[in-house]
Amino acid sequence: MGQQAKGKTETKEAIRTSLMILNMMRPDIQKTANDIHKELTNEGVELSQRTIYHRLNLLCNYFPQLIIVNKRMPPYGYKRPTNIKKNSSMSPSEAVAISMADQYLNTILPKFSENMSSYLLEAVDVLNETYSQKYQNWLKKVNFSQEQFSLMPAKIDPIVLMNIHLAILGNKDLELVYNSRKKRNKKVEFNVVPVGIAHRGRLSYLLGYFPDKERCYLPINRIISCNEGDKLISKYDHSLKDFEKDKILEFSHKEKIKVKLKFNKNAGYIFKETPISKTQKITEKGEFVLIEDEVIFTESFFFWLCSFGNNVEVMQPAFLKKRLIDTLKSALDNYEK
Repeated sequence: MGQQAKGKTETKEAIRTSLMILNMMRPDIQKTANDIHKELTNEGVELSQRTIYHRLNLLCNYFPQLIIVNKRMPPYGYKRPTNIKKNSSMSPSEAVAISMADQYLNTILPKFSENMSSYLLEAVDVLNETYSQKYQNWLKKVNFSQEQFSLMPAKIDPIVLMNIHLAILGNKDLELVYNSRKKRNKKVEFNVVPVGIAHRGRLSYLLGYFPDKERCYLPINRIISCNEGDKLISKYDHSLKDFEKDKILEFSHKEKIKVKLKFNKNAGYIFKETPISKTQKITEKGEFVLIEDEVIFTESFFFWLCSFGNNVEVMQPAFLKKRLIDTLKSALDNYEK
């Protein structure tokens, strides 16, 4: 029974990878078995060149209308016959999902190779078909925006981003050349073990740790160049969850505080629809709303409080109330000089 199940799995994998090979064929460029091996490897498919050569021969024998081989001299070249359109099994709903993902999740989508662009091009082709008109129009009817005022996103070198993705995928360390603000924009070189990427508004960060295991978060736009190192990471000392738990990117003080905030009703109504957490307590008193909850104290939380201006009063804790008062006085000083 186990042998039979194994045979079915191998057959399914052979069919799936053969379809992938067919989809890689182009009418204008011949590809060798070695070229296809590299492309499949970049896509995360591990097959030997011998297996690929065998699959190519079978495809040429059984589907000559879809793939042809030039045997004039080795290495043999394979391509799709001219005027034969690439078969697409992508549905309009899948095409619109891929297009929107590229538009809104560009930084954190895997960029392991230029082969990823073929899916985007295929999505465009599918959406241009007459039967996809409704889904094509969907792209014009939805929008994504930041909740607050935001600056333009920082520019990231696509080669740097691809190398970071490759290192994360391959469990390798990274050799970086970095533009350090702490050292007055001097170029510094160091090694980092990458654990992930985080996108936060206008900036995307490489999260990882140094050889001494100290955690770091590096804006990717400040990385001048990077390459995979020789070290293969079999066991990580930190994970992405560690960064999330400690709210590193929110510049956490690693301290939980109990807050009591007094909002006027116009500003406070949002906490009914979108509470701070499941433990939030809300009390209406006349023209005001009292919010009580426990939060991790971060700089992001403080900046968020400041954005409410005169619509909020910090009642507890005392140190937070004092800091907000000092910040507002300092801001007022800028206008009274």
